[in-house]
Amino acid sequence: MKLSSFTVRTTEILLFLQKIDDIRTIAHHYHYYLRYKRSIIITEMEPMAADKKPVLLFTTYKFRSGTNLSVRRGIQWASRLDAGDTVLLQSREGGDQRKALVTGLKVKRFRDIREQELSVEHDPQCHTWNGLFSTMKKLFDDFDETEIVTMIYFALEKE
Repeated sequence: MKLSSFTVRTTEILLFLQKIDDIRTIAHHYHYYLRYKRSIIITEMEPMAADKKPVLLFTTYKFRSGTNLSVRRGIQWASRLDAGDTVLLQSREGGDQRKALVTGLKVKRFRDIREQELSVEHDPQCHTWNGLFSTMKKLFDDFDETEIVTMIYFALEKE
């Protein structure tokens, strides 16, 4: 008996979707593994670190009212932050720090960032994919569009 091409194609699609679901499950478990690993490190090595807030350094120290976005290389920030955390914002040149509330986090491959997500980017030069890519290349000579990045959404706390 010969299977129709429709049946074969449907089977291929279902197998592909199962692989995607497996990848999501792995990513989900890896995220919780990192959170668990981080909690052990903080508990064992930094018992007083609970009062210390993470500091995000900025080359362009301009922010919008409402939601802002900062794209960071790698997954380090995703494993250190959760929505609802307070972070400190500071210029790379030093100076005053401002408090901000993390409102969301996304981890994705840089080339998968959509233009519409960049509408809330804190740096006006980074409101387009090309503008953000150019900025990342200036900051990191070896930056590549296939790299994984963390998208940190935050809102400034009122002073």
